[in-house]
Amino acid sequence: MYVARDFSLMLQSCGMTAATFTIIWMRVQLEWNSIILCSLEEIVGMVIGLEFIDPNLTPSQKKIGFVCVWFSFAFALFLLNRYHKRKTYKTIPDFKMWKLIVLLHTGFIGGIFSAISGSGLDICSFSILTLLFRITEKTATPTSVVLMAGNSLVGFYWRQRSDFSSLASSLTSDRKPWRELKRDSEELQQVQINSDEDAKEKGMKPDANKNLNGKRKYEVHELDTHPEA
Repeated sequence: MYVARDFSLMLQSCGMTAATFTIIWMRVQLEWNSIILCSLEEIVGMVIGLEFIDPNLTPSQKKIGFVCVWFSFAFALFLLNRYHKRKTYKTIPDFKMWKLIVLLHTGFIGGIFSAISGSGLDICSFSILTLLFRITEKTATPTSVVLMAGNSLVGFYWRQRSDFSSLASSLTSDRKPWRELKRDSEELQQVQINSDEDAKEKGMKPDANKNLNGKRKYEVHELDTHPEA
């Protein structure tokens, strides 16, 4: 489940970011109150979900939660399609304190869902904007895309940060300092030199091959006391 969630965040961090650039470049209508407020709380929800909630859930619970989130999205679309002549707005009308609180809670809950299943903030944002605030789908859809781009970047960065930290700590914990490695190398060279000198004194010739332990093999040769003319 971790691999699927992380892979989903990685793909969305690329695709949603590219889509966000296109949306801003084409000046598509966005609900900036939702983007700002939900983005603030989704960071908190994402971190809490990754660090504390997700590790305590079983794979079956995660799958059920993922299905429930997407079923709620399908149910929201079903309700919207029933009312074709309903009044809609391009932005949230008459913005008040209770709407601010609703958007903050939406970002927090959506961040937790994204930490568990890799997607959730866009669904929560779209459902709240269209059902509660009566925002048109032409505004709610690109708004949810921009929100999910930031959410996936935060989640993917946090996951890779924790993975790289654990990998670096495991590598550095077993690694000797440079001075110790240099001293060990010098001691090994000195032992090799002494071994070669002892072998020559005993009339042994060092072999060019080495065994698995790094020590030279020696072959006994008779000393040539009558060199050829």
